[in-house]
Amino acid sequence: MKSFSKDKQPAKHHYKLQQEIATEAARLLCEEGIDDIHKASQRAAQKLGLYGKHFLPTESEVLFQVKIHQSLYQNSSNKKRLKNLLQTAFNAMTLMNSFKPQLIGPVLQGYAHEHSPIEILLQVDTPEEIAVFLMAQNIPYQLDEWKLYSGKPKSSSKSKVKNSFQLVPNYQFFAGRHQINLIILTEKNRKMIPLEPENWQAIQSASLTQVATLLEQY
Repeated sequence: MKSFSKDKQPAKHHYKLQQEIATEAARLLCEEGIDDIHKASQRAAQKLGLYGKHFLPTESEVLFQVKIHQSLYQNSSNKKRLKNLLQTAFNAMTLMNSFKPQLIGPVLQGYAHEHSPIEILLQVDTPEEIAVFLMAQNIPYQLDEWKLYSGKPKSSSKSKVKNSFQLVPNYQFFAGRHQINLIILTEKNRKMIPLEPENWQAIQSASLTQVATLLEQY
């Protein structure tokens, strides 16, 4: 029989708790309309009576549990919804192909709900290019802002985290019932790698070709 030393037992228990949080977070993402991994993890931890950042699982651990949840519980209507969102994303990216589109967010990661926006990164010289393009296509839009995190702050203080992002243009329009967010990276910031502020890892993204491959899997 394999034995564990005392110092390994707490680590094993800690890992088990993280996996329980990841499993519950995946359920919240897939079933309850939450489209933010960090918020889902926090809510899952609170539901299990666990507090403190050290209990929270990584994004990759939650996404792994999302895939398991989908394979076990996802019904045909949910799969159809995700396919429709992905198809709409593909169509929008095809329209914007000259701006090197990259799909990000819950639609790409597979836990989007009916009202989740389709988020697409675009590379342009100036934001006005997108405004001109949308007007030429007779697409009404609204202009908003998106927080681009591109570097981990040296301190975890709120002021340092607050100053670790820059606001970039976010052109929003609707394709049928689905909201499209066009997040603009100009010449001065297109070389920056957008990061997730919860773990300071690079945001997962997919090109038009990669999205087409994902569609073939449905």
